[in-house]
Amino acid sequence: MPVINRPSPHLQKKSGSVQKKGDDDDDDDKEKDGEKNQENSIKVKTTTTCDVGCTAGPSILSTSHKAATAIQNLGRGKNEKILYARKRAASIAIQKHARGKSKRKDFQETRRKKKIQEKKKKNEEEAAAKKLLRQAETDKELGEIARQKELTAKEAAETELQQQQDAVKKTTQDIVNAGAALRQKQTQKKMDEKKKKEKTKEATSKTIKQRTPEEQEKFDLQAIIGMTYGAALVYRKKESDAFWRSSAAKNGEEIELITFVEFFLNVMVLRDMCENDILKRDSQIVEFKRQVRKYSDTSKRVFWFGTMLGWLPSTKDLPFSHDSASAYLKVLESSGLVSTYDYDMSSPSTETPLLSKTPCLVNEHALTKAMLDVFTRTSNEEEEEVKTCIGKIQAGAFGGKTDFDLGMHLFMSAWFATVGRFKAAWGDDQAPRSPAGSPKEGTKVKGPG
Repeated sequence: MPVINRPSPHLQKKSGSVQKKGDDDDDDDKEKDGEKNQENSIKVKTTTTCDVGCTAGPSILSTSHKAATAIQNLGRGKNEKILYARKRAASIAIQKHARGKSKRKDFQETRRKKKIQEKKKKNEEEAAAKKLLRQAETDKELGEIARQKELTAKEAAETELQQQQDAVKKTTQDIVNAGAALRQKQTQKKMDEKKKKEKTKEATSKTIKQRTPEEQEKFDLQAIIGMTYGAALVYRKKESDAFWRSSAAKNGEEIELITFVEFFLNVMVLRDMCENDILKRDSQIVEFKRQVRKYSDTSKRVFWFGTMLGWLPSTKDLPFSHDSASAYLKVLESSGLVSTYDYDMSSPSTETPLLSKTPCLVNEHALTKAMLDVFTRTSNEEEEEVKTCIGKIQAGAFGGKTDFDLGMHLFMSAWFATVGRFKAAWGDDQAPRSPAGSPKEGTKVKGPG
């Protein structure tokens, strides 16, 4: 319910009905004036205000007060009017006092609540500020700790790196020193071996008798045969590498390597020995064939060389086959006995190639493993002839070494017994024709003793 406030000053001036507390003379004057002006009629004045909430109540109260005063004044004497006016003024004063006290209590309560809220808000702001400060201090301390850890880790990493560098320098120096010592030792060893070889050669030349012309011819033929095997492997490897780099390999075509016969006739003899002179080559072939047939009974190396070239009579047990030379060369290739540098005709080695030596000692394990690989390709590794061949080579090895010519003789015998002897029935390979002037084929060759 709205509280009726004191009317504004301009309303008091117009109405003249609002009295001040304890002002009796003014009340009397007002009553006299009211009595003169309002004897016969009651005039109700309406005040127009801008603030309806604040001025409408006091305006109506003032008007009602004046009307009530005019009614009371009718038929009353002066003293009654004065008494009524005083009572009325006292009642109004009491009401005003009561209203003011209530407002003051409300104001005080509102102000108290406001102070409490402000204090609470201030405390909250101070607490938040303290929390932020503590957080900032904590972040600062954590940052300092992290920085210290980073510095410590960096120092440790630098120290470790320096230690590693020092260790590498020391190790490098040790390696250099060890390398120098090793090179000096190897140089000294080579010199000692060279001196020993020279002494051995000198002693051997004194004790061993000189070769006869026939023995020398046989020795030279065996050296040429060994050189031929090595050169054939080198040539076939270059040919294979060139094929796989060509467009033919990319199109899925199969490689066709040069046969051993064609290599010996047209590459080894014609190109390398006779400088592409066909007449000279034919003459050289005739001489080689004569020597092969002459020494095939006393040299295993010469015998199998002549068999693979078709220069010896073809029999049921030993038919001519290009596959025999391929199997022979495959063993040499897989065993790793051939050095590309040694048998490269464009840059021959200063030392005698391994296969040109007589006798020729090679690694037994590498040789037998290569042989088994060849027999495995044809699914003959379980044949009795193959097992006998491998067993004899292993039994005859000494110090991990075995005689190359003896081992290949056993291998070729086993290969013809398990694979090559069927070539006679197939008849797909024809022996090459001999040049004019070649010695005629003699009787059946039994093989080397």
